[in-house]
Amino acid sequence: MIRHYGRDHRYSIDERGAFVYESKTYRRGPHVYLQTCNRVEIYSGDGDTPRHIARHLFRVTAGLESRLIGERHIQGQVKRAYTEAILTGTISSGLHRLFQEALRVGKTVRNQTGISTGAVSYSNAVMELLRRELVDLSSPLRVLIVGVNRTTETIAKQLIKAGCEYLTIANRTLERAQCIAGSLNCNVLSLDHLNTGLATYDVVICATSSERPVIFQSMLPHDKPLLIVDLAVPRDVEHSVADMCNVNLFNVSDVESQIDQNLTARKAEIRCAESIISEAAAAFALSTVRKESSVC
Repeated sequence: MIRHYGRDHRYSIDERGAFVYESKTYRRGPHVYLQTCNRVEIYSGDGDTPRHIARHLFRVTAGLESRLIGERHIQGQVKRAYTEAILTGTISSGLHRLFQEALRVGKTVRNQTGISTGAVSYSNAVMELLRRELVDLSSPLRVLIVGVNRTTETIAKQLIKAGCEYLTIANRTLERAQCIAGSLNCNVLSLDHLNTGLATYDVVICATSSERPVIFQSMLPHDKPLLIVDLAVPRDVEHSVADMCNVNLFNVSDVESQIDQNLTARKAEIRCAESIISEAAAAFALSTVRKESSVC
């Protein structure tokens, strides 16, 4: 029997962060571990998949469970989680079937509806936030991105396109930071030097996979304005930083709230997407029954 455990954007940042630690309990035996900016989920076990779990994963992959309805990144994130399970040997035949079908359904929903038309992303929302708070991104700002992943790479590219002249990328593994920095002609910084480097920046955007904060109040200047956008779950920035008078701190919940303003048009496509998913979940459950009957 396939089982599901998870926390998404309907839970607080701290609740989602706590589940990252708890999830180790469920990651035994066959499983697929899916972690994104706003969700942590584990699908585990083998055999048949209850319809409500199949339907949930289909909705997740199609972007209907995302804070950004119809967002495109989740399809790739589900595929990477599935591929990682294959590479690490934690996949089962039941999970194989479930995730292959989920990826097919996600693609079908996007091809047959307008659910992803004009869809925004976390990177776009961050850029909107920066423009709102800073007005001109091409002014002589010093920007630091902490953590290398698809979202931060996209933000880096958008910053350069917007005219940002001084951009630094910091990461635990310098080679990963250098891969992006080389193509964008920007600087790199080791996280080991983060403590002494933060004082020179005007904007910090962080999204690491660390289980604990990497930026603390003691590391930050008290004599100059600083804008920080923390996209990480659990938090990358110590909670007390929000109390600093010179620091304007935004977290992933703030970004998600801004995203809500851009969802109205796509909501009209939800009913059609739901219909495709319901039919697919029913067909998947029926195919499972037939497969088990043929085995018997």
